[in-house]
Amino acid sequence: DNALTPSQNSLVSSLYLSWKYNQKTSSTLTLNRSFAPSAQGFSNLSTSARFSLNHRFLEDLTGIGYLSIGHSEYTYPSAEEYGETSSFDSYGFGISFLKRISKVFSTSGGYDFSFVDRGTEDFARHVLQIQMTGRF
Repeated sequence: DNALTPSQNSLVSSLYLSWKYNQKTSSTLTLNRSFAPSAQGFSNLSTSARFSLNHRFLEDLTGIGYLSIGHSEYTYPSAEEYGETSSFDSYGFGISFLKRISKVFSTSGGYDFSFVDRGTEDFARHVLQIQMTGRF
């Protein structure tokens, strides 16, 4: 209802499809389109897709790999102050493993890579993670 806020007409949706190939292997495809306005008049319209593959190697060892792609567009309330819109594309992949040590403890670790392309500049991000969880 604010005259300074640009209007956004878009279809907002999510689709989640899961396939089970056998007792050890499954995959998931997720498609998402979201819109997020802010009280200051900014808005974000994002579209993303992610495909992941899960495989249980042993009873206590599971691996997950994924590929992702996305596009985000930010709209600003004042074209004179901020410019009308800016957008970026993102691409990523990752792999992780989950090891159940006992009924109480599990550990996981993995690697994620993402690449963001803003047209005028781009950057890559590498994340290595290791985690141990205890449930009592």
